[in-house]
Amino acid sequence: MIAHELGATGRGGLAAAFLLPSALEFAIFLGLPRTLSISNVRRGTSSAVGLWVLILLSLIGALVIYLSAPALSGGDGDTVVATRLAGFLFVLAGLSRLGAEQLVDRDQHAWFNAYRASVLVVPSLGQIALFALDALNFWTAFWAMFAGQCLALTVSAFSSIAVLRSCSWATPVQVTANSRLGISMAIDQVTIRSDQIAIAALLTPADLGVYAVALTCAKAAGATGQAINQVAYSRLVRHITQQSGSDPQSKIVVVTRLAVSVVSSAVIVTALAFWGDTLLGDDFVGIEWVVAVLCVAQIGWDQWNWDFGVAVASERWRGLAVASFAGAATIVVAIAVIHRAGSLALIPVAWAVVASNASRIICYNRANRRRVK
Repeated sequence: MIAHELGATGRGGLAAAFLLPSALEFAIFLGLPRTLSISNVRRGTSSAVGLWVLILLSLIGALVIYLSAPALSGGDGDTVVATRLAGFLFVLAGLSRLGAEQLVDRDQHAWFNAYRASVLVVPSLGQIALFALDALNFWTAFWAMFAGQCLALTVSAFSSIAVLRSCSWATPVQVTANSRLGISMAIDQVTIRSDQIAIAALLTPADLGVYAVALTCAKAAGATGQAINQVAYSRLVRHITQQSGSDPQSKIVVVTRLAVSVVSSAVIVTALAFWGDTLLGDDFVGIEWVVAVLCVAQIGWDQWNWDFGVAVASERWRGLAVASFAGAATIVVAIAVIHRAGSLALIPVAWAVVASNASRIICYNRANRRRVK
């Protein structure tokens, strides 16, 4: 509906408004939300110093978003204002991220689903109502997404209370863990949005709008696989905490997620091939090809998230930062080569994302095999 009503340009502006806050949500916190949460679950306490650093980084992030908004606006005044408004919510982003990690680590999937629904379902329901009332435009669509973000912040921030109560000044920050985990997460979160940043900087807002819709479709195709990851990760944390060993069902998780993701991707790509023009409008002709490539990229990203989660739950940090750097280097080089060749377009950029995810997984698993030997 948004794509149909706003067109590719309006959809691109809406995507740009939340692009920087979503990237910084993971990149700026140096891995603190996950390590603080894991420490709370496994040891019953977390570092008070780490918690205050998390709050300080949230304030810095909000300032960065405010100052950087014009650079990602494509010259559109509405997008600048919308980005800065979204940035105000970043003040609570650190506690929100910590609360979300707690929900997953403590196997509280009902509340985690409520958190995710606040981001995904609530804005969609609001936009459907606005569409029915013939009131859907850039700003009403933005405020629906803003309201969902506010609700998600509230749910997850309350979930961080357990960590706030148990934090101790005597508990040290896991400097080595946070440095490796933080570097890896920061690189990853910038990398997975570098395709959108490149499109925003080098192509048109309409191109970004088409790509944003394609990303949404690919993420929808991978939603069930991501849910499998989340459930399995909670079980893995509990298994390691209780038995100090690896989960013997990890391979089953990988195979199941892969099969489900492939089937979901095929259904969505086929639907877009037959009815995409009708559903999305003339601005999105041929989007199914971009979605097909991004579905492959999403499968790779889900696998990396699983590898990353296993490393965090097991507190084995080696190789994470190197693998993330390999993924970042791959996409930067690929996009630079494509641009230099004069072939910068949505499908080549999507293939660059596939290559980035593949290099990340290969690098990390090769490092693990060397350690085993």
